[in-house]
Amino acid sequence: MRPQADVEFTRWKDKLSFLDVVRLVELLSYKCRRQGKFLNARLEFEAKMLTYYLKLYFCTLLAFFAIDMVWLGLVARGFYQKQLGYLLRPDPNWTAAIVFYLLFVFGLLVFVVVPGLQAGSTKKVLILGALFGLITYATYDLTNLATVKDWPLAVTLVDLLWGGILATAVSYLGFQAGRWLQ
Repeated sequence: MRPQADVEFTRWKDKLSFLDVVRLVELLSYKCRRQGKFLNARLEFEAKMLTYYLKLYFCTLLAFFAIDMVWLGLVARGFYQKQLGYLLRPDPNWTAAIVFYLLFVFGLLVFVVVPGLQAGSTKKVLILGALFGLITYATYDLTNLATVKDWPLAVTLVDLLWGGILATAVSYLGFQAGRWLQ
């Protein structure tokens, strides 16, 4: 059995003049060029969007890292040493810390910053950022409070507060970076 295109061609070949075939080829060629332009425009648009989101990600990651390092390295270092010294490693596991930072910032973008940019709402970013920080930090700290012997309640309370503040601040900075990058 012959392919459908061959059957159609055979049926129409005697009815079409040479000029009709030329016009048909020109029309098909024009449509292909238009589709090619459309495809190129779409690829260009997708490349611009990818670049935008990568820049937004790195701006937000930088903000998160800077703020959290000030907190962990200067402000709360003594607090955590006093409360958790018996559990702390001499040197942090940087691989685990980096993976956490990368995932946390990705979550902030997906659940807070991008929805806020789409809505054009600073208020939405601040509310969602606070909730995201509170919930993510609560996951860790309340689990530890429930399962780790002698886990200090003070650490849980401070971390919940810090998670909300940190995520709100970073979300706001990511939101502003997103506006600026547009």
